[in-house]
Amino acid sequence: MKILKYMLIAFCAVLLIGNTAYSQVFSFETGPDINIATFPRGTMIKAEIQETVSTKENQVGDPVRFIVVSDMTIGKATCIPKESFIYGKVVRLEHARQGRDGFFQILADKIVFPDGWHTPMVGKIWTKDGTGVIGGEITQMAEYRKIPHHIERIGPVVQLVKTGEREMGQERAITAGTEVIIVLDRVLQVKYLEDLE
Repeated sequence: MKILKYMLIAFCAVLLIGNTAYSQVFSFETGPDINIATFPRGTMIKAEIQETVSTKENQVGDPVRFIVVSDMTIGKATCIPKESFIYGKVVRLEHARQGRDGFFQILADKIVFPDGWHTPMVGKIWTKDGTGVIGGEITQMAEYRKIPHHIERIGPVVQLVKTGEREMGQERAITAGTEVIIVLDRVLQVKYLEDLE
């Protein structure tokens, strides 16, 4: 009975020490080893979107969550830990229409670390054109017209030229679980504990 009691006490002590050690990794309320990391505008953060967002189902104002997929470090210090959450919302959205695909834009406005520490941020999903807008492409012309003309030494030819109304656009979406890159639109400052090893 005494052996069982001592084993239980030892187990609780190990559990308490383990939890305390974890909470110290990213706890920023007090302590002499706290530093501030500054991530400039344009910094890219790999994240996975947690909800499907589509022009068919969503609307402006809908909340969106991302989870950071890898640690961001400075030297040996983890400044933005893996599994931090980034929160945002849909700020622009239009359904597909004649001549244009549906489109939406999500802005990120807060990052929350695994221990609950959080700070505002401003960022968007990376796109090739830098706007953060997903979709919105102009559709093809729906009809063709024959235009005859003459090419020297070849003779008369007929060229097909797209004309008429444009095709109906398609709805656009990003499915839950898709990995994206969040690009900072403003400087982000985060507190972190210095790695003393």
